[in-house]
Amino acid sequence: MASDLQKSSAMYIEKASPDSIEKGGLKEFDDDGREKRTGTLTTSSAHIITAVIGSGVLSLAWAMAQLGWVAGTVVLIIFSLITWYTSTLLADCYRTPDPVFAQPLYAFIEKWFSHKYPESGFINTEHAVRFPCCGVYNLNWFRLVWRTAFVIVVSVIAMILPFFNAILGLLGALSFWPLTVYFPVEMYIKRVKLPRFSPRWTCLQILAWTCLMVTIVGVVGSVQGVIESLKTYKPFTTTSS
Repeated sequence: MASDLQKSSAMYIEKASPDSIEKGGLKEFDDDGREKRTGTLTTSSAHIITAVIGSGVLSLAWAMAQLGWVAGTVVLIIFSLITWYTSTLLADCYRTPDPVFAQPLYAFIEKWFSHKYPESGFINTEHAVRFPCCGVYNLNWFRLVWRTAFVIVVSVIAMILPFFNAILGLLGALSFWPLTVYFPVEMYIKRVKLPRFSPRWTCLQILAWTCLMVTIVGVVGSVQGVIESLKTYKPFTTTSS
């Protein structure tokens, strides 16, 4: 592992731009050879909160009401442990050449616009804003406007659809297995080169397939809920289920 990290560090240092080297030599690079990361405890905590406490929390109360206090609490604990475990597998892969984004939709849109309009100051300029007791925060106006607009659009859709819980359940079921289980597991297996049918490989595959079955059941149930709700659909009204 150490030798691989040293090789990758040398590779990225060789590919570094002359401007980066002139700014401060190797001090401008992290221990893996990439340009020095600028994340802080505050920014990383904010990303974790926005990634974990997402729109799915809006339907948490409804889900608990359907399952009951006992079953709902047990299921919540089980899947929180699964999410925690797969997040550790994903974190163990963060030194791979390809970056992993906690918010891939935001990252994709912002990267696309940055390449499409490289001369736009509105899109690419970072403005340093100092907050008392919190330090300096880099504000990007495009990122602020586009993310705010996205949240507003999603909120309006939620108000239009009285069965938004079923929609969230469907989206959550579709995204849970590939993003939370499959990709972290496969990335970890590939990084550490686990032998096929070894005990750890077998346990990870059992975990992935079990979560896939749960996902399929969740998708079927959510689709059924959407179909039933469409029969009595009225915009901007609530329906009981």
